[in-house]
This record gives sequence, C-alpha cells and structure tokens, in this order.
Amino acid sequence: MRAALFACLFAVVGCGEHGSSGPDADDCGERGCASFPGTLTLTVLDATTNQPVAGTLTFTAGPQTLPFVCSVVVDPGVACPAWQLSYEGAFDVDVAAPNYQTGTIHILIEGPAQCCGVGPNSSASLSLTPL
Repeated sequence: MRAALFACLFAVVGCGEHGSSGPDADDCGERGCASFPGTLTLTVLDATTNQPVAGTLTFTAGPQTLPFVCSVVVDPGVACPAWQLSYEGAFDVDVAAPNYQTGTIHILIEGPAQCCGVGPNSSASLSLTPL
C-alpha cells in the first residue's frame, strides 16, 4: 500500500517542469513516466477542385520518409480526407502525389510542456497543383 502511494505521489510530483530538476539537468528520462508528441493532422487538397488528393501520397523530409497515416479508414480508391503524424520536431515536408506537382509545407509538432504527457495537437493544409 505504501509503495503504491509513493509511486502515485512520485508520478505527480516527479513530473514538474520539462527538462530539469536542477541547473543544467535533464532527468525526464529517469522519471518513469511516458512522454509523447502531439499529432499533426494534414489535409492535402487539389488546388483546382479543393477536394482531397487521391492516389498514393508520399511524405518526406530530406531523405527520410515520414510515417503519415490516413486519419480514417477509407475504401480502396477513395481519397484520404486527412493525414496524421505523431513525430516530434520541425520539418519541411515534401508531399508528392501522382499527376501533381510536389508541394512543400513547414510543420512543427511539439512534445508535452512537461516531462510527462502528450504534446498539443495541430492541423495544417496544403494544396497541390495538378500537372
């Protein structure tokens, strides 16, 4: 019982300000609590029709492919209405789709304000020009 109470108090008290318990210290990794980035929801639209872009989209930041996933389950051949990414950081993302010019958007996905928890969710939109 005492161990469970201590663990609960440590979880609440231990996760104070992000990144420090003293000068130049960063002990977030040793606090035993989970930390996750927020989720970005990106809408990729056809610049002419203002409808979601159909087909296979690729999302890259430099040489790295980013693991965006469709925000909902869609039937084959149906355009994904929005794409989501939970990956902390700032990126210039190139979005490519068949029969469209590649578009670029700068995104920022933040982590939690404190050591423990989830970062804020955000949204963005990008229009691709058909070829």
